[in-house]
Amino acid sequence: MLNKIVIAGTIFCLSLFSLKSNAQEFTEKQLKQWSKEPVWVTMIENPNANYFETVAAFDAFWKNRELPVEEDQILSAGRQEREHLETKREKRKRIRKEKKMSKEEKEEAVIRNQYAFAVKKYRHWLVAVEPYVQPDGRILTKEEQLQLHEQQR
Repeated sequence: MLNKIVIAGTIFCLSLFSLKSNAQEFTEKQLKQWSKEPVWVTMIENPNANYFETVAAFDAFWKNRELPVEEDQILSAGRQEREHLETKREKRKRIRKEKKMSKEEKEEAVIRNQYAFAVKKYRHWLVAVEPYVQPDGRILTKEEQLQLHEQQR
């Protein structure tokens, strides 16, 4: 009995390792391109996209950027934090800080706001497709997913 558990655990760990090793096979050129352009946005829309490429493209794009604040982070904040009205002093301070921002920092803030919904959509995509990812990164088609559900009944 214990041997079966050990064997099952070993197989599970090896399969995870093989999935992870497939994810590491991207060229520097691809990673550099993905870090400049948000290609992951179109990849999650493509039913033939490779899971590992999409995840790598997302990670490369956001590697040196700050991810947008998500709704659950805002909602988990205290009531006082959410309802806090900015005082004149705080507003002046914020405006001074924004004026001191470099061009790159301003662009990063625009990117964060521009892609906030896309990041949320990406996170939903991850949860939705994860059970259907094959070892090579291919995601089962809707028909294959339906067949899988029928077989499990």
